[in-house]
Amino acid sequence: MLTTFLTKIDELKPTVAFRLFLASLTLSLGFNVALWLLVSRQVQYLPADIPLHYNIYFGIDWFGDKHKLFFLPILGAAIWLVNFSLGFYYITRRQLFCYFLIFSSVFVQIILLLAGLAILLLNV
Repeated sequence: MLTTFLTKIDELKPTVAFRLFLASLTLSLGFNVALWLLVSRQVQYLPADIPLHYNIYFGIDWFGDKHKLFFLPILGAAIWLVNFSLGFYYITRRQLFCYFLIFSSVFVQIILLLAGLAILLLNV
């Protein structure tokens, strides 16, 4: 299985699709690592119960333990893993589907990072 994986990578290296795949991979992974660092460094300064959701109509409507804030980077890592596994599988079969998967992962990581920043700024 490993040899087929490495053979597939060697075949794809010169293609533009593989370069976009790697660029998107590193960019979304960078956003996820930034979210992990942000949450792990700031969670120690937060009180035990924090507001986790804000609605413009009702204000703060969801309180919880500060460790529930780690749900955002865990969700981002799971989405990253699924999207890039499927993207690597479909990179030679259906490139358009692969592009949707890998670029959506970048946008999801950005949205999760902004959500984490908003929650932390709400608790300052």
